Amino acid sequence: MALWVKEQSGPRGLSGQSGRSGQSRRSGESDQHPDAKEKSNQSISSTKSTPSTYPELSANAALVLNAVVSSLLDRQLASLAAAFEREGGFTERLYRVRKAAR
Repeated sequence: MALWVKEQSGPRGLSGQSGRSGQSRRSGESDQHPDAKEKSNQSISSTKSTPSTYPELSANAALVLNAVVSSLLDRQLASLAAAFEREGGFTERLYRVRKAAR
């Protein structure tokens, strides 16, 4: 992960929303509401995006990994709860094994 962040923050680093350099809209689109086109033909120039920094990319990558880990842990807990309801706990399973051995 550190290598990826370092590559992304290099000379051709990412900038803007979702790592896109330059404008995110198709040419000719503006920030105005569709009804506003009738009132004015002038468009407002957009603010240039600033390049992402190494700490920003590192923090975003850590947040993504944190979200993935949280999601996987939630799935594991749900699976363990379902198995407990279906098969019982350790003591219950041990009792069944002992009873079957008699």
